[in-house]
Amino acid sequence: MDYRKLQEFLAEQKWQEADKETYSTMLKICEREEEGWLDDGEIKRFPRHDLYIRTYAHSTNSRRSWRLGGSRN
Repeated sequence: MDYRKLQEFLAEQKWQEADKETYSTMLKICEREEEGWLDDGEIKRFPRHDLYIRTYAHSTNSRRSWRLGGSRN
């Protein structure tokens, strides 16, 4: 899975766009794009590797922004 778009949004502190990209990518990974939602089963089966990458990328960029005087929200 290509996370470059998400990384760009996070680096540019475009949090809403990053959230939308995250959700869109999660739907792709779970093959639920047509449905447009995830249920508990898909969330529980979500690949841990992908979840770790997303969590790490978001938290790293959030901390970087906060240390530079940006808002955490």
